[in-house]
Amino acid sequence: MFISKNLRELDKKIIHDEAEAENARATNKIHIKLTSRDQLFLEYAFSDGELNVGLSEYVCDKCKTVPFGEVPTIVVHGDCDLSAEQISALFKSNYRTEYVAARKKVTRNTLFSLIMTTFGIITLSILFAVHYVFDNAYVKTVLEIAAWVFIWEAVDSLFLRRPALKSQCLILQRAYSAKIELAPDGETE
Repeated sequence: MFISKNLRELDKKIIHDEAEAENARATNKIHIKLTSRDQLFLEYAFSDGELNVGLSEYVCDKCKTVPFGEVPTIVVHGDCDLSAEQISALFKSNYRTEYVAARKKVTRNTLFSLIMTTFGIITLSILFAVHYVFDNAYVKTVLEIAAWVFIWEAVDSLFLRRPALKSQCLILQRAYSAKIELAPDGETE
């Protein structure tokens, strides 16, 4: 690059400062402010038992910043007239359901990749058989394209989409294992 020495040093300093700031922000505590128990539950649910979707997503986003190997702690601020055990049971129920659904997506993804690979291999086998039986350039071209499309779809699914699904499973596991603490009113840290 055509960057002067001063600009390169400034670039390194900015990157270093951002890394330090990110390390300072990384903590295993997730703070939630609740002014009423209605903020915990899904607004349209008939009974108290389903976690608010926005709260669930917020906790999952914050679990991404918890240092690896540490168990997240959810600190609930405010008065919601529920015990830590009740809140913990609500969170565990929600994240267990989400984890099972995410795990099914990973399994479906793996099965889909296996099926696409099988179709690709079968199409390649038919291509080789057609090559020896008769010589039609159009049929061979169509079979060749179909085989590579099947194989590419398998590769795309297994190696490009699956890591995101596995990452979501890890985040949900961390959220499921989170400890719940109730903070007295007015306490921030």
